[in-house]
Amino acid sequence: MLISSSSSTAPIYVLMTTGSTGRIPDLSSLGVVLPASTAYAWAILATGPWSSMDDLVGGSVLVPTGNTINTSIAGTRAFTTQ
Repeated sequence: MLISSSSSTAPIYVLMTTGSTGRIPDLSSLGVVLPASTAYAWAILATGPWSSMDDLVGGSVLVPTGNTINTSIAGTRAFTTQ
C-alpha cells in the first residue's frame, strides 16, 4: 500500500504485506506521525515476483530472478487527517 501526500513536508508510507488489509503503525514515539489536516491518497500497489515477503524486504537483490518486476496500481482513494 502506498500512502502519499502532495505536501512536501508530509511523510510517505509504503506498507508491505501479504495480507488483504493494512494499518499504518503508530510510530509517534519515533517522531513519525501523520500531520494533522493534511490531504493524503492511498492506493494498493501490487509488486512481484518474489518467493516470499522475507525475500522482498530482507533479500540482498533488489530485482527478483529474471530481472523483471511486475507492478499494478489500483485506483487511489483520498483522505484528510484530523
